[in-house]
Amino acid sequence: MTTSPDTLLDLALGSEDPSKRRSAFVELAGSEHWRLVLAPHVISCQGYRVGDTMYPDLQTFNLAAGAIAKDDDRVQRCLELAGTRFSGALLTALARAMGGELVESALAHLRTAEGIRSSLLQRVLQEADPAWVRHELARPVIKRQLRTQDHSRIELLGWLAEAGELANYVDVLHDFPPTTLEEWSALGKGQLRDKQLFELAMATLPQAPAPVLYLLRLDPLPMIVARRVMAAARGEWVASLLEVAIIDGLEHDLLVPMAEIGVRMGGRSLAAATAWIGASKLAKRLLVKLGEAMRTGEGHQISDCLWIRRSAPSGDRALEQGRRDERPDPMDAATLVRQLRGAKVRELVLEILEAPRETMFETILHPLVAVNEEAAREVMSLCESQDEGVAKKARLARQWSDIAWPPDDVTQEILLD
Repeated sequence: MTTSPDTLLDLALGSEDPSKRRSAFVELAGSEHWRLVLAPHVISCQGYRVGDTMYPDLQTFNLAAGAIAKDDDRVQRCLELAGTRFSGALLTALARAMGGELVESALAHLRTAEGIRSSLLQRVLQEADPAWVRHELARPVIKRQLRTQDHSRIELLGWLAEAGELANYVDVLHDFPPTTLEEWSALGKGQLRDKQLFELAMATLPQAPAPVLYLLRLDPLPMIVARRVMAAARGEWVASLLEVAIIDGLEHDLLVPMAEIGVRMGGRSLAAATAWIGASKLAKRLLVKLGEAMRTGEGHQISDCLWIRRSAPSGDRALEQGRRDERPDPMDAATLVRQLRGAKVRELVLEILEAPRETMFETILHPLVAVNEEAAREVMSLCESQDEGVAKKARLARQWSDIAWPPDDVTQEILLD
């Protein structure tokens, strides 16, 4: 005896026996009466309760997905329901059943979707076929999604990085640049090389370490990045950098001297350095190497293993070398930049521009201006110097586009008005 559609619907809605509820839902989904069960109030009943929380019954949706996938009208109905309760579980099962065949239909819905519905459809596409980001119809949809400011943008940037497609969306990233750890990390993992984004990362770096997740993944690493990171290594910034590296799983040789600086600073920076040593694969390899050196009696190699110099970095040495027209060591130069305060900053800026001290212009003045607002303002002021030589060099420095220059007096007046 055949069970009537109404009876099956009652079972799908309220049967206390999970197997009967599941069988009723699957049978109706595969019949001509599928519209009865592909409805929000029925789909939302296909779950089980643990405590006060309802969870979707994945087995039900996996069994129903095969029948739904055979009919385009049913597929379209499921896509229309995206965003309702348990629709995500149903669409995920459908994506696994259909694979790439679902992409064009899902893209059509994503084109106009908003909010939760938009995020869900995007995940469904990724589940159906990770190569959907290369589909000929995907580009305008992706550009629209990248203009949003929710978590779906972060996910999408990660998928684009994995697919090697980030370079196709540089224009959008210029208008809507990365701001979060995850976004900068995606750009780094995608090995995106773009002058405007690089300069933005360099300018942002002294205020917040998130851009290191992009900059330290560039291969080969531009030397200016290492100088900027070392110059910015002050107080809480070092701790934040090492914490960011732990969260993201970033591995880079430059993090070793950062950990050394953190140990010397103590406090939160010491705690972050200790945590990084425990979490980093690189640090563990160094410790293994150190242990081998100690066992074999090669004690003279220990400092090399840890990258700790027998003579610590010296700001005074950088100053002496620069005044002798020698190029300062990057570690020494970074130490000098971190040590300078108040009137000493203004004096050194004037000295470098006035002499001029060519070897200190890029190695010391550039990172100093990047991490010290007082130095940046002094350079801006000297652009109007009566000494034409000083003004010329100051204007040359003012052209550095990887600096977050403070607003000048004219800009401030406009903002106040």
